[in-house]
Amino acid sequence: MLFLLLACTPEPPSSSPDEAETEWIVGIDVSTSALIPTALEVRFSSAEKAQGWVEFGGEGADVFTSPITAAGTQHVAAVIGSLPLTEVTMRVVIEVDGTRHESGTFTAETGQNLPETPVPEVMLNNYTDAPEGMQLLMSLFGSVNYLVMMDLEGNITWSLPQGLADVYGGLGVEPVESGIRYNLFEIGKGATATLEHIDFLGNPIATVETDDAHHFFTIGPQDELVWLEHDLRLYNGTEIAGDVVMQRDAAGTESVLFSHWDSFTLPQSGQAFIDWTHANWIDWDPARGSYLLSNAFTNTIAELDADGTPLRIMGGPGAVDSEYIFDRFESAFEYPHGPHWTDNGDLLVFSTVDKVSRVSRYTVDDELMIMTEVWSYGAEYAYEALWLGETQELPDGNILISWGSVGLLQIVSPSGELLWEAAAPFQSFFNQVHPMRDPYTPWM
Repeated sequence: MLFLLLACTPEPPSSSPDEAETEWIVGIDVSTSALIPTALEVRFSSAEKAQGWVEFGGEGADVFTSPITAAGTQHVAAVIGSLPLTEVTMRVVIEVDGTRHESGTFTAETGQNLPETPVPEVMLNNYTDAPEGMQLLMSLFGSVNYLVMMDLEGNITWSLPQGLADVYGGLGVEPVESGIRYNLFEIGKGATATLEHIDFLGNPIATVETDDAHHFFTIGPQDELVWLEHDLRLYNGTEIAGDVVMQRDAAGTESVLFSHWDSFTLPQSGQAFIDWTHANWIDWDPARGSYLLSNAFTNTIAELDADGTPLRIMGGPGAVDSEYIFDRFESAFEYPHGPHWTDNGDLLVFSTVDKVSRVSRYTVDDELMIMTEVWSYGAEYAYEALWLGETQELPDGNILISWGSVGLLQIVSPSGELLWEAAAPFQSFFNQVHPMRDPYTPWM
């Protein structure tokens, strides 16, 4: 995604978009999105075929830049990330043959969030060194599932209903250049599951139907859609629920990226049904060029290369396929969820041991095949996350923790100081969380 935040002298805001028009940029019209009232839809025409965008924020429209529109003469841009009922200063910009042309500045007011929008409560905010403009894009699970974007003060700047909890369990959300992808799936064997793609104004772009997909998905290195899918097979008279990792390329061709049946040891039979792997997380890490796949019931985390080949399998107690051991038995993770690599190659894992959830940070010694816990947080709370959980390192080294069904979201310093904390609304909890460096772009 291209961002052009060019220095320029702020102009006094015009009273209306009409007054901001020039010979190069005409027909400027601003309205609130019908689906997301805090999002502004900016339409404009260019005198010649060009790419265009909107610069907005601050007193001189010099803080954020919307994504670049496709080359043409008719343009639609989404201005998102502002507070409800707020005057936003903006300007329209086009580029023709390498030359920048801009409108005058003008203002428009965002709308109010929908009345049903869930609003988390920020209970602690000592994150004084937080990056300016930082927001969190996440999915919230409750009586109605929502996608929301929230600043660190607890203000909802973007929200969209995702599905009814008693019908769909939408957990995953992924920001992409053209908008946002999220998943919807029914809970139960053979249930309906889709991967949805919308623009930043909430308008649908595409729907991909999948076969019994569940939990989370990710976007691969070539923009492949990659998701977890149940793979039930009958083995020696026992129905065993394994999983496969599926991928769908830009042409729509689907294939199996990875199968537990090919790489993991089958459990002993003798029961009518075995929920074997219970894969619960898949994520592509562009810095490492690999996927992280976690499996609750085999107690393992597997790192896969771009072709789905296992690079390493790491596991806690009872993980028969683990290639690594822990420095201490009590430091081992169990029922892992939401793992991420840190910038220096450590592994962060959210897990629950003896009904107590915690976050652990491990060094991974590939020569000695030992995982050493070098940091742990949260066991003192004695929380038990029955579902989900996630942890990741922020660019400044602090740690973001989602406590899953506990309903808490935290930012913790490497020394263990609680810097920021928010609680989900009553009977809701946080699912996947993306820290955003601006309203359109996640930190990787």
